[in-house]
Amino acid sequence: MADSMQSLLLPFLGILGGVFLSVQAPVNANLGGRLGHPVLAAAVSFTAGMIMLYAIILLFGLRPQTDGGLRSVPVYLWFTGGLMGIAYMIVSIFLIPRIGTAAVIGTAVTGQLVTALLIDRFGLLGVPMREISLTRVVGALLLLAGVVLIARR
Repeated sequence: MADSMQSLLLPFLGILGGVFLSVQAPVNANLGGRLGHPVLAAAVSFTAGMIMLYAIILLFGLRPQTDGGLRSVPVYLWFTGGLMGIAYMIVSIFLIPRIGTAAVIGTAVTGQLVTALLIDRFGLLGVPMREISLTRVVGALLLLAGVVLIARR
């Protein structure tokens, strides 16, 4: 019973994450329009997020769980995720007024999928290697075709 609940819950959580991104993007684009620059909107959004994260950390008493202490974590792991998040947010804020939310999310998902296939194929960033099968390539091409249709005016 627990496995069937988990098999339903995990995809739902993934979909919910997608909903959050789809709502976050136009909210930040609106903020960028009101503030006059995508970087200002990103700064406000990340600052608000940081405040919320610190509140959660304090509320739950979270502490890092590393064997060698914080210094054992490679430097690139400290900054890469944040830098990628900043880049994505600024690009989204810039593009949404120009091509629309659906086109931005669709092109972003396409970029994510193609990159994820390459990361899996070559075992990059510490993930296990997985072959790129014909089925996976066809799925990526279908997604790309869908994005082309969505992005057309």
